[in-house]
Amino acid sequence: MKKICLYLTTLALLSVLVAGCSKDKLDPTSVIKMPMVTENDLDQWLYDNYVKPYNISLEYRLVDSDVPLAYNLTPVRFDIAVSLAQAMLFLCIEPYDIVTGSKEFNRYAFPKFLNFVGSAAHNNTSSEILGTAEDGIKVILYRLNRWNTDLTGFSHNSLNPFGEGGFRGFTTVHHELGHILHQRRPFSPDFGAVSRGYYTGDEWTNNTNTLAVARSNGFVTRYASSSEREDFVELFATYIMTTEAWWDAMLESAGEFGAETITTKLNIVMLYMIGEWGIDMNELRDVLTERIAQLSTMNLNEFSL
Repeated sequence: MKKICLYLTTLALLSVLVAGCSKDKLDPTSVIKMPMVTENDLDQWLYDNYVKPYNISLEYRLVDSDVPLAYNLTPVRFDIAVSLAQAMLFLCIEPYDIVTGSKEFNRYAFPKFLNFVGSAAHNNTSSEILGTAEDGIKVILYRLNRWNTDLTGFSHNSLNPFGEGGFRGFTTVHHELGHILHQRRPFSPDFGAVSRGYYTGDEWTNNTNTLAVARSNGFVTRYASSSEREDFVELFATYIMTTEAWWDAMLESAGEFGAETITTKLNIVMLYMIGEWGIDMNELRDVLTERIAQLSTMNLNEFSL
């Protein structure tokens, strides 16, 4: 009898629960509240100059879901975002329109998402991450708060993509774009064969791998010695973002083996760029040299809508 009473009690309880559930109604209003973002003149300018012509989104607000959570990051300052958004368009996007003759290259190949981050991302190899490319569509740029919005006296030396100090953000964009290009259309295995046995992986950060040593081994930067893919894009980005005079001096300082190795690999990069993408790297460098010189006369602290 006890067992029968237990079963009957359980059935009664289930009946009450079912009856109760049948009367409950779900509230259609979500309990998750998304933060309200008020658009400003910069947002409108970005829409007119990035989204409409190129379908490129530039995010300068620090959104947790858009950046790696492993790093302690700070947002880019608003005044720097205003200045850099214009400078990036001037030095990293429009030059490709000029050398290819249309906006189609940028619409197809340029990353669809750019993220501005104010601080650097530090990894466990005692080096800083200045930029990352994700899935061929997104580039995150770090350490942008080092940009000086006062462009008085701006020159190639202000960019300094080949040493410590200076601002490397534009070179990083071309570097990451280079990754996107070779991910979509691989470069020849002949490139990696030139320096096979000299790549060091994460050991490129070792103190023994000085810039002089890296160049004598045939690498234009220390980071280029980490892998053939980094070597490829470092050659591309450094070449177009430096002057002919600087490049010649760098080759001379690299010694016979270093200069010959760098030149051999550069020729492969040039053939790839013109053959796969219709980009003449010498013409692109000429355009960038001219535009870098123009920056010192420009006021990027405000813009016209």
